Formats: sequence, C-alpha cells, structure tokens
Amino acid sequence: MTAKHHIACAEITDFPSINMFYKDVCAAQNEGYCTCWNMEIYPHEEDLKKHIEQQELYLYRQDAEIAAAMVLVEHETEEYRNAIWKVQATDHEVYFLQLLAVHPKFRGQHLSDQMMQFMIETAYQNNKKALRLAVVKGNLPAERLYQKVGFQYITEYTIQYELTGKVTFFLYEMDLTNRKEYLYGIT
Repeated sequence: MTAKHHIACAEITDFPSINMFYKDVCAAQNEGYCTCWNMEIYPHEEDLKKHIEQQELYLYRQDAEIAAAMVLVEHETEEYRNAIWKVQATDHEVYFLQLLAVHPKFRGQHLSDQMMQFMIETAYQNNKKALRLAVVKGNLPAERLYQKVGFQYITEYTIQYELTGKVTFFLYEMDLTNRKEYLYGIT
C-alpha cells in the first residue's frame, strides 16, 4: 500500500504535533544535523503559534504524521533588514524561508526537494520576485539543498542575539523574475 502525502497550511489544532515535530528535530541535531535550534529560544512555542495563526507554516504529511515542515514569511525579520540582496523587491514581493525541517525518521526520502518545489510554485502563484533564506554557517546539508534547487549565495551575515551571542549565517536568494528557469528545475 502506498503512503498518502500532501503539503498544506497548518491549523491551530496541529500545534501539539508541530511542537513535538520541532522538539524531535532539535533532539536529532546531535546526530550530525545541526541547525543550532533550541526550543527554549528558536523555534519557540509562541513563534510556532504565530506562524500557524498567520498561515505561514506548511506541513508535509505522510499518512497522518508530520514528515516535514517549513515557514514562508512575507517579510524579513528585523535582523535581516540591513542585508543587501540582489533582487530589488518590497516585503510583499518576497518569501523568506524559515524553519525548514524533515523529521529524523523521514530523512533520506527527498522530502526537502518536494518542500522546495512547493515553495517555488507557491511563490510563483503569489507573484513573488524572490525567495530568501539564511542558513547557519556550517550547515552543509542545507547549503547543498538550497544550491541544488537554484538558490544563489549572497553573503556571509553575522547577527548578535541577546540570548545566544553572535551567529554567522550564509544568506541565499532565488531570483524568480525569470520564471521558466525554475519551474521544473528540481530533480
């Protein structure tokens, strides 16, 4: 029997499962997959609830389980306001990818590729000019994924956080103004 799967916007009733999903992802960081996430700081429960309420959090379900998740924010957070991007666009012309993760038990199934395809198609449908993201420096699996699907490295960017100190990110951007280039580019 084939597993049923689909990607859809999360609902507030999904919160307990989403919270457990990110706890599992954070716990697996010690197994060679490091996002430098800490549930006490990021992704915090209140942030997850806000993303659900604002219809920014998307879930990939395999049967009834959350196998992957991501957030598509239609604005940059304050920390990235000073970043210099290649595509000139207003907040409403961009999606900023956050919290992309695949549950440890579903890794190796190319679910992140499917999430990326969904993100790109959603951006096109909503007439976005660019997709942007920040990846913690040293998170090589994430960097390889983003480069594979067409994100271009922009710059190294360091942010001073009150709770964690300095964190260095690599900023990536996907120019969507040439739509045909990315429509079927993910393998």
